[in-house]
Amino acid sequence: MRFFTTFILIFALFSLNSCQKTKKESCSKPPEPVGLSSNGPVIKGWPLVLNTVHYGTGYIYKWRGPNGWAMETTDSWENYEPNKVTIDSASINNSGRYFVEIIHEGCVIEGGSVDVQIIEPPLPPCSVSNNSSTSTLGGVGGTTYTSVSHSGGIYYSVYASGGINQTINFIFKGTPKPGMYLVDQGYYPSESDHAAVYIQSGFYDFFMESYHTVYVNEVNGKLQFSFCNCHFNNPVGSTEIIISAKVTLP
Repeated sequence: MRFFTTFILIFALFSLNSCQKTKKESCSKPPEPVGLSSNGPVIKGWPLVLNTVHYGTGYIYKWRGPNGWAMETTDSWENYEPNKVTIDSASINNSGRYFVEIIHEGCVIEGGSVDVQIIEPPLPPCSVSNNSSTSTLGGVGGTTYTSVSHSGGIYYSVYASGGINQTINFIFKGTPKPGMYLVDQGYYPSESDHAAVYIQSGFYDFFMESYHTVYVNEVNGKLQFSFCNCHFNNPVGSTEIIISAKVTLP
């Protein structure tokens, strides 16, 4: 009986030593490179998103970046995308190199890095006088706006009136912040980083075509809305309409 007990103890110690040796040997392998991407360059105040491969349950993702930023993610009911992390409002200090390590069974199996730049909101690439627009078609844009106002809510609207029965409208999903917004043709944008722009002239609405860019900047504490050489639909004829504009809230 004593011999049997001694045998069991020796076997257990041997097995434990063997497992530790196997684990140590497997962890001695250098990590394989893994792709790490971002949505950079990111405009200051906008979300920074980092993304790598998704392996699912049993894997740990260790992230680190500039100025001591670090976090750890794992697959769970609350987080089904541990391979993706977001810094909700990036600052200039978030510029730099980011790293990820993917850990499985206690070993770092893969690692990668990416450089990210956080930039100031870009200025529009054209020069237009404040609260005015230029146009290739008379009566649709090409005027000075004497009244500028806005309204909030689910959709944030900026409207400027001028000329003969003309109003230019900028529509955002939520309160806009300085940055660049992709245009959806119509009355309302589909996403928070999209915008809709249209001009009411007489009985007609002239919509900016999709995929143009609206620039939002902060000037002397006021939001400014601009676009350059953008095409608008023409519900009353075949003449091409190209408009540039700049409107600043009072």
